[in-house]
Amino acid sequence: MSLSTEIDERHPASPTSETRKDTTSIVTIDSAKHLPDVWDRLAVHNIYLRKAILQVIESAHHYRQKYHILSNPEPDCIFVTYESPKNTAAEFRDRLCPSHRVIGIPCTVSKCGYQTGEKTREAFWQFVSNMRGLKIVVHSDEKKAQNKFLKIPSLPSFRIEVRWGSFNEYLRCMRSHYRYRLNKALRACRSIKVIPLADSSLFDADLYSLYDQVYRRSRFRREKAKLELFRTLPVETMKFEYRGKAIGFVQTLSNGKELLFFKGGMDYSFESSADLYLMMLLEIIKKGLSKGYKSIDLGQTAGEAKMRVGARPNPLHHYVNHSNRIIHHGMNPFLRFVRPRKIRMVDHRIFKAERENDPVQTV
Repeated sequence: MSLSTEIDERHPASPTSETRKDTTSIVTIDSAKHLPDVWDRLAVHNIYLRKAILQVIESAHHYRQKYHILSNPEPDCIFVTYESPKNTAAEFRDRLCPSHRVIGIPCTVSKCGYQTGEKTREAFWQFVSNMRGLKIVVHSDEKKAQNKFLKIPSLPSFRIEVRWGSFNEYLRCMRSHYRYRLNKALRACRSIKVIPLADSSLFDADLYSLYDQVYRRSRFRREKAKLELFRTLPVETMKFEYRGKAIGFVQTLSNGKELLFFKGGMDYSFESSADLYLMMLLEIIKKGLSKGYKSIDLGQTAGEAKMRVGARPNPLHHYVNHSNRIIHHGMNPFLRFVRPRKIRMVDHRIFKAERENDPVQTV
């Protein structure tokens, strides 16, 4: 196993203490295949941080990933860093962010690339701020602003907390005009076949071209996933076929009691593309309900459509830091150019049980 201890620093036990200090050590590993068993025990709440997933991603997309374990004194924090490819500056645009290091998982959204414990939370942010150059912690659900970091709103993820026993009950609990719109979409798509792929290896170039359509239309995007990734990740794929031609697909992944929407693609030239997209979302929801998941994460983007099927926005943020103080503070005025537009929930009280005075959300 190729392990290298990068630092063995002392960090304050709490912001208010200057005298009591605990020793926090960090180990950095250069390959996912060398990760120890303790890694998966710490990654129990985030499927994208599991060794098996990281190995597949690393094999398809090698961005000089490094895997870090913080201990105090026992292992308590894990995180992944990688170099953002120069041809895709993700949401931050090439003109604003040149080469930079990302704390996250390549080609994934909605989930962050770190897991901290109480003893190592401050040490994690301190270590990242000490890294040289520009660093971006992506898709963090931290509510509290972090010292030394500039906070940028990311696109929210859209989640459904499951409280229905079946898909029919889910539809019955909706207000009539929302239920009517979804039933109308299902009727318009009644000639579309939903075909589960028996194995990820059956994911072909035609399906990949549908993903490419979605990727090209996306305003805020991360690294583009390669065909190899779709064929090797342990995801479940549903293909949508019309008159023998694939016009869409969705991929889902189980994260304990949570169902995750991983990737999707669709043919925008299809005459009822808006109905098709609603059908695709409803198939994910139907699957989550039938298999007893407690929550369904529908991912980022297309928030309006996702809120109309009952999802709520979950705020996410990026945290940006540069080791050069002058550059760091000079970036602040430019960050407004990379902020996504605010998403306002107006009158989207989808379900009958929701009160009229429920607060309107802005993300």
